[in-house]
Amino acid sequence: LKTKQRYLKSNAIIHEFCNENHIDFIEASKVIQSARNDPHPNVEGNHTMADSIYDYLMDHHLDMIEEYKTVRR
Repeated sequence: LKTKQRYLKSNAIIHEFCNENHIDFIEASKVIQSARNDPHPNVEGNHTMADSIYDYLMDHHLDMIEEYKTVRR
């Protein structure tokens, strides 16, 4: 339990920094899987992170995406 708390502490620090500097912090919508004894996300974990980013952008910045697509055409 202490190891997990120590591991996740960096997320709290980054989240606080983002809030103080008006930077979006995208929370994972699901548990991010990793390989056993390795904190790095595995393939499925990377897909989960990509899905979280996509969902966040669609929910919070769809107008900017539509505007960008219009300008790029």
